[in-house]
Amino acid sequence: MRQELRITIDGRTYNVIVENVTGSSSETFYPSPAMRSDIIEPTIAETPAPRPAEKLTPFAANARPGDVVSPMSGVLVEYTVRAGDRVALDQQVATIEAMKMKTVIVSHLEGTVTKLHLEPGAPVEAGQPLVSIG
Repeated sequence: MRQELRITIDGRTYNVIVENVTGSSSETFYPSPAMRSDIIEPTIAETPAPRPAEKLTPFAANARPGDVVSPMSGVLVEYTVRAGDRVALDQQVATIEAMKMKTVIVSHLEGTVTKLHLEPGAPVEAGQPLVSIG
């Protein structure tokens, strides 16, 4: 006899098919007779509660829509733009270094650079504004 069950593990729901190989409908043996499990009627899985929203860093909470922010903590290596420069979408504006790896920071919008927030060599936190574009 085959039976379809819905199982929820860590908030993810799986549909599984269980086959009774003993001929008895009250118990199933898998993978060996030493591991006994009773068959229960499947129920509709409840929707897991939504996870709480991520807490914003103090910098991310204060960032403005035109700010290009650092995605991680590190050190500002260089700016590749100056105040007054026009920038295009996805144009490199800065480089930061974290754990001996350099990360290129790009603009998420087009516009004119209105402010450079830090000096090269300064420590930077995740979510901290690097460049303002207006």
